[in-house]
Amino acid sequence: MEPVKDTVKVEKLFASGHVSLVDPDTKYRYTMMAYCPRDNGRAYISRFERWGSRLSRVVFSCSDCLNTFEAEPQDIWIV
Repeated sequence: MEPVKDTVKVEKLFASGHVSLVDPDTKYRYTMMAYCPRDNGRAYISRFERWGSRLSRVVFSCSDCLNTFEAEPQDIWIV
């Protein structure tokens, strides 16, 4: 699946404290990814933190250059 910019799903994920979301109709599991600021490669979640029941921090790791970085919700894509 190609990445989609969907701020509603990203906010649902942050609010629920989960890093993936299952579509009840299709059973597809959506997860977060971000583009690496160093080489624009796809980066996937390497770790995350919760504050109460909410996600407070998500750290991504680039699969091309291995750069790790934190992304803000507005910079996160759904795949």
